[in-house]
Amino acid sequence: MDIKMYIEEKDKQTEEARAQAEEAERWLKKFPDLQVHTSRWQKVRLWSPSVNPIANDVEIHHSCGCCDDSPLYVTPVLVEGDSKVYGTPQISIGEKYAGGFGDMLDGNWKEMLNEKNVSSAVIEKVREYEKENLPTDYYDDEY
Repeated sequence: MDIKMYIEEKDKQTEEARAQAEEAERWLKKFPDLQVHTSRWQKVRLWSPSVNPIANDVEIHHSCGCCDDSPLYVTPVLVEGDSKVYGTPQISIGEKYAGGFGDMLDGNWKEMLNEKNVSSAVIEKVREYEKENLPTDYYDDEY
């Protein structure tokens, strides 16, 4: 890498860091209990339990892509423009269906989300997710 490319790369990193700091400051004004969470993959997220009741979106994911019975997590999200702040990180509400496709949500997943004061918008999106990801057995190609 030549020196001009190096300098350009460092300038870009500085601009991105400055923008991230400004975004964090904006969210901190709205959520005084704002915290930083770093995942095991070093993904940094701003989060606050105060987001849960006003979240307008949700991220639903498994803890592992390769394990047949990996936990299913819900994270409430408040989206404003291009910016996101997360609610209580990773509320476990079920797991992958080990016998095939889809997920097996805990029978009390709605109560679990209500205990965390999660918005009705998020609960509705999880309900839709559940309908779209019902457990289905693997197909037996040998008849």
